[in-house]
Amino acid sequence: MALCRRYIDKDMNCCFNRATSPITDSSPYEVRRAQELNNLLGPKGSTDAIDLICDLHNTTANMGLTLIHYTTSDWVTLARTSQTKITKVPVRVLVLDFPISDAYNFESVSRHGFSIEVGPQPHGVVRADIYIIMKEAVDLTIDWIHKFNSGTVFEGGDVEAFKFIKSVDYPRDPETRTLTSAIHPQLQDRDFCLLMRGDPLFFTFSRETVKPLYDCPIYPLAHNVHWNGQMYFPSQKKFGW
Repeated sequence: MALCRRYIDKDMNCCFNRATSPITDSSPYEVRRAQELNNLLGPKGSTDAIDLICDLHNTTANMGLTLIHYTTSDWVTLARTSQTKITKVPVRVLVLDFPISDAYNFESVSRHGFSIEVGPQPHGVVRADIYIIMKEAVDLTIDWIHKFNSGTVFEGGDVEAFKFIKSVDYPRDPETRTLTSAIHPQLQDRDFCLLMRGDPLFFTFSRETVKPLYDCPIYPLAHNVHWNGQMYFPSQKKFGW
């Protein structure tokens, strides 16, 4: 907290795919803590693992409220309920195209985990509106689970879902690996908006516009891949389709 950063040595939320790896004297604190949580709530992939972990995240990216789940965990009905109950921000669904057993996130320790991500919120800043949205989403989730466990039949219907395809790094200096561009002003804060071939993507520090070379149309979206998600600047995995 003193450094006002999400992590010091390693992102703990990326450590749960090796939650049983040997610990050494040089292992970062986050790796050690991930194994402690796996032993407490798992072990991951076992029948003894806890039924559900809902991992709560905030983000510097303008994601609104996003429910993130895996191909083996269907939370679409909860998402549809959330969309009808929560109206202050857009409620979206992001599906990661792999089973929860292959995931590295904290919620993957449980058998039916998913995450809720809300933004934008800068580091070191308390925003009441973001807190209220997350609290409303958590309360609704708990109520939905109680109803599900009691046999409630929920109304069906279509739900738009985004599917992660690939991640893309920012342009960097080939020798120093420092950033040479920022997200283009026309794209900043427009997570999940349609991006067409020829639309501005990056704006270099020498004031040049960089356009996408990828197949379009696509929807830039946010998870590990935010429009300007600050925590991912060092990791070379910044945004994606």
